[in-house]
Amino acid sequence: MSDQSGAPGQPGAPDRTGVESLLEPLDEVSDDHLPPRFSDALTELRAAIARCHTAGIPEDTTLAALLVETMPRLVEAYGADGAAAMLGELAQEISDADGAPQARKAETHDAKRKAAVHD
Repeated sequence: MSDQSGAPGQPGAPDRTGVESLLEPLDEVSDDHLPPRFSDALTELRAAIARCHTAGIPEDTTLAALLVETMPRLVEAYGADGAAAMLGELAQEISDADGAPQARKAETHDAKRKAAVHD
């Protein structure tokens, strides 16, 4: 993952242009690749999540509610195919971020390569 020590747009700053960046916390916000007032929206969303926590709402319930509100908006904004593609890319990034699936992929690839050599 990217180092978050630099200012946005500077060396060491998080790259927010790829799907992988969705897996990293967003601490420094740059307007370079984000929609208008993104920082304000993020602040409000984080405050709402904090209020849910303070109210004793379980985290998984809060996450489920966020998804229920987010999914139709993604489809409306990007269309069904666009939303599906975006979620597919995100799912792949999440899977790849965990060392175990990546290691299994490498082992599977090596096993197939060795089997092909012996055939």
